[in-house]
Amino acid sequence: MIVDVKKANPQYKTKELCLLFGLSVSTHYYHLTQETSESDQLIINEIKKIAIEHRHAYGKRRMKEELNNKDISIGVYKTASLMKKPM
Repeated sequence: MIVDVKKANPQYKTKELCLLFGLSVSTHYYHLTQETSESDQLIINEIKKIAIEHRHAYGKRRMKEELNNKDISIGVYKTASLMKKPM
């Protein structure tokens, strides 16, 4: 929410907006790190499909290769972090 307000009115600082909404700045930044972007969500959905198709037998390296074969450019460490997210 603060990000949306900040985009609309860039003259406000994050600290000022947090005070206005009664949030601590650390809470705001924590919630930013917990959100998944739309592109990440699409990749997670594709990971789910591949995992079901291969009976959850693929690790991060084979999953990366399978995603790269489907024209999704992603590295092994990003693949691993997305595989750890709750499905």
